Amino acid sequence: MALTELGRLRRRNAELESRLTELTEESRNLRRFVAEAAHELMEPLVTVESAVLQLEADLGPWARAGSSARALGVITSVAARGRLLVEALLQDARSAEHEPRLRPVALSETVAEAVELITRGSAHSRRISVGPLPTVVTNPELMSIVMRNLVVNAVKYGARDAGEIRVTARRERRHWSVSVLSPGGVLSEEAIQRILRPFERGDAQRARGTGLGLSICARLLERLGGRLDVVPEGKRGNRFVVLLPDIAQPRSSTA
Repeated sequence: MALTELGRLRRRNAELESRLTELTEESRNLRRFVAEAAHELMEPLVTVESAVLQLEADLGPWARAGSSARALGVITSVAARGRLLVEALLQDARSAEHEPRLRPVALSETVAEAVELITRGSAHSRRISVGPLPTVVTNPELMSIVMRNLVVNAVKYGARDAGEIRVTARRERRHWSVSVLSPGGVLSEEAIQRILRPFERGDAQRARGTGLGLSICARLLERLGGRLDVVPEGKRGNRFVVLLPDIAQPRSSTA
């Protein structure tokens, strides 16, 4: 009886191992598909942005007047946000296959790129205040995706008349804490849990979109040894906190 039971358990174990192998291969194939689809989607979005810039140059002063300025601003902003999401999907799929390569990254430059993405051709009048930011050892592509998503998210969902968005950083014992303060309505604990899951959004009236940006950010930060926290700030809004390990700068290698 014992030998019969042992044989049954071995067969079951073999079946589970076979199924695990199948699921692993299916997951790899899905990541490859996402990466290839994202790569194909990137070209038309970049083309739209380039076409708008050319149109603005051709129209001259007319591009900055009345409905033309608003329409071009909307096209530019939507195309830029779409490209950001596609880039996030692409980096998410690629980074799952390999360990991220780390090097010193100046977060001031990364955040400047994020602010430029928002303000270029945008009707947003919100001030974005950026404090002193450190150079950290991390992956530049993944951190660029994370910071751009957080700044875009703060502008997109924060109340427009509630004050400025603030990007700050401080060094703690074993990690860096980089914060993006998004002014406006405070998220409930339930909403905070929800926005960090794929395809789910918060409880704000203006919440819209795919619900992927923050969940991808959280996943990318995990691959970098960090995490994403969301902290309600009383009447001030919500603080999105990137926690990164304080890794020593890698030594340069010689051939």
